[in-house]
Amino acid sequence: MSEVKETLAIAVGLVVLIIFLFFREWTIALRPLIDIPVSLIGAFFIMYLAGFSINVLTLLAIVLATGLVVDDGIVVTENIFKKMEHGMNKRKAALEGSKEIYFAVICYRHSL
Repeated sequence: MSEVKETLAIAVGLVVLIIFLFFREWTIALRPLIDIPVSLIGAFFIMYLAGFSINVLTLLAIVLATGLVVDDGIVVTENIFKKMEHGMNKRKAALEGSKEIYFAVICYRHSL
C-alpha cells in the first residue's frame, strides 16, 4: 500500500512538472491536481459499490487508471491550448476543443 502511495505521489509530481515545462503556465499544470483525486474517489466508490476488495490487483488497476486519466487530460488540454493560441477565448476554446477530441479519446480507450 505504501508503494502505491509513493508511486502516485511521484506520478503527480512528474505530471505537473512535465505539463508546466510544455505549456509554461501553472494554471494548466495544476489541473491534474484536480483530475487525479476526483478519478481516484470515483474509482474507489465504484469498487465499493461492486463489492471489490483492495488487493494487489485492484491497486495496480488504480495506478494504471490514474495514468490513463492523466494522459487523456493532457491530450484534451493540449487541444484546448492550441485553440487559445489561435485567438479563441477560453470558454469557446474549451467547448470546441473538447468537442473535437472527446470521441477520439473515448474510442481509443475502448479499443484497448
